[in-house]
Amino acid sequence: GEREMYELVHGATPFHDLEWHTFEGVLRQLHGQRILWYDGDTVNRKRKSRQYFLDNISMIPDEKNVDVVDMSGNQQIGTLDESFVVDYCEPGARFIMRGRTWEVVERGETLKVAPAGRTSMTPDWSGEEIPVPFEVAQEVGAMRRRAAAGGTERIDSVIEEQVRQQQTEGFAVPTDRLLTVEVGEETVYITTHYGTRTNETVGRILASLLAQRLGQNVGMDSDSYRIYLRIARPIPAELVQEVLGSIEPDNVEALLRVILRRSSFIRWELIKVARKFGVLSKDADPYLLSLGALMDVFSDMPMMEEVIDRVIWQKMDIGHAMQALQELRDGTLEMQAQHVSPMSRQGEAPRGEVLRPGDVDAAVLRSLEQRLMKARVTLRCMNCSHEWHSTVKRATSECPRCGSRMVAVARGSLDNRRHDELVKSASLVAEYGRQAMMVLAGYGVGPRTASRILGRQLEGNALLKEILQAEITYSRTKQFWD
Repeated sequence: GEREMYELVHGATPFHDLEWHTFEGVLRQLHGQRILWYDGDTVNRKRKSRQYFLDNISMIPDEKNVDVVDMSGNQQIGTLDESFVVDYCEPGARFIMRGRTWEVVERGETLKVAPAGRTSMTPDWSGEEIPVPFEVAQEVGAMRRRAAAGGTERIDSVIEEQVRQQQTEGFAVPTDRLLTVEVGEETVYITTHYGTRTNETVGRILASLLAQRLGQNVGMDSDSYRIYLRIARPIPAELVQEVLGSIEPDNVEALLRVILRRSSFIRWELIKVARKFGVLSKDADPYLLSLGALMDVFSDMPMMEEVIDRVIWQKMDIGHAMQALQELRDGTLEMQAQHVSPMSRQGEAPRGEVLRPGDVDAAVLRSLEQRLMKARVTLRCMNCSHEWHSTVKRATSECPRCGSRMVAVARGSLDNRRHDELVKSASLVAEYGRQAMMVLAGYGVGPRTASRILGRQLEGNALLKEILQAEITYSRTKQFWD
């Protein structure tokens, strides 16, 4: 019976702390998925049981590579891990590949990107960093404290230079006994010496509580020595200090579990666990899944607890977070507000490093032009209805049968096009010739958009940039009107 099965599983070292209600919850979930039969007393195999077992012999997560395609040339430029695409690559996100910055346009079976234009927005590092333990971060803080106090002791030269610059400009030096809160225009910098996972833990809770107080979204990022809060407008440093100091150490785990349940931070872990439980097939497209809907469906299932447990185990440090918060409450660790200091600016600089100008360069535009000239289009004479196919490069703007210049052009079939669209397309070809054909060969560029582009009387690279922008706009918005 199920009790014997529980004792067998419970006897294995990895499951020595597995409680009965959790085990029974898993049985009920698998029964609901028709993977096995369970009536509260008896467990039996079903037809899907064997396939489920074979699909999950390995506990290595199923993860695919996603092809990255440059829209300008319709060429693959590389691949990304599925986890990175799911967690980070929303339309508009930026990343660096092949030495330049790309912007995500569309996410699906492939990731469609375009060269990032000029902007003050800079790419972030995203990925698995080697975590700095709490103890190591504390030792760095102690070294900074000793360097700030002066004396004859020789400290690490890098730390001594950081401290010297901080003090020269009149700022307090954050140490293992002093936490600083610094508010900029769009970012709050909290310099700690907690280490990677403790900062992630404290930062998640602080950002959530601040968002509730402010009634607005608060973004969060962290590294080994800082917590970064992304804000829409400057907020009082005293508010950050008040909220941080009010967190009850004993409530850390409970708060974290509630916060993570509604956080996109667990998106990839949720998909991995759902696949292992058989709730999602291996072939399910994670980009078409609504995170909110998934969480609503899975919220009461045992698998959601597994997701939260994994995230906490892999990326959080509840014990040291409780210790740090207790030190704030009893005064062992002090807090001080100040303007944005050199140490905070130094910590932010590598995250905002731009490796090359983001404007669309000539090589990208040449690739776009080659694609457009090689594009196959359908042509129809509006005078004699003769229809033929050609590439833009080889096409003529006159009908080979009757000589009329009223020739409509489009990608794909013309059968479902309205008559007024065909007339507009033919009018553009009659006026602008092959240039109109090239514009109309762009993805999602219809006669109305082509008319606007051609009406600006652009040539060369300026024209190609307009076509590329029209393609990007189409890819971003087609889901709303296709």
